[in-house]
Amino acid sequence: MVGYLENSAVSLEWPSEGPGTVEVHVGAHNRPPFSRTGPSGHVTTGKWMTDGIIFYLQDVLSGLPFSPENTLDRVVVKVTKVETEHMNGDAKKSHI
Repeated sequence: MVGYLENSAVSLEWPSEGPGTVEVHVGAHNRPPFSRTGPSGHVTTGKWMTDGIIFYLQDVLSGLPFSPENTLDRVVVKVTKVETEHMNGDAKKSHI
């Protein structure tokens, strides 16, 4: 999975060739799904991102329990601030 932070929202994209259906879970691998798609997909969160939030990509068709061992991928959000100067003043941009 790859994540991009825009205005405190994250866009996630994932390619997957194995499972037919995958879910994205937020905060823990066994929480209710944030998104459910085919093997490849993308989703954008609301503007509620904070440093350290973890997204888990889970295979839901294999019948295996949602556990760290059965997680296809995970992304940990790391928010940093980059300051750049513009003609109209300082602009701050966050990214992961």
